[in-house]
Amino acid sequence: MNDDERKLVFKPRFFATIDEVLDFLEEYNSEDYIQNFLIDLNDFIVNKIVPYPESHTEYRWKQTPE
Repeated sequence: MNDDERKLVFKPRFFATIDEVLDFLEEYNSEDYIQNFLIDLNDFIVNKIVPYPESHTEYRWKQTPE
């Protein structure tokens, strides 16, 4: 499989979790804030996860070699 064939698959639990997060955010934030959150999440998925699925946060207590 080459990079052009990569496909992101969302599990049902992902959507359930997003619904829970949105329910929480609705209690304390404006509609604009929630829309910006969703736009940022979409951008992160499309621009970071899809092209670089192996990337992750560097944890300070277990750093990888330079």
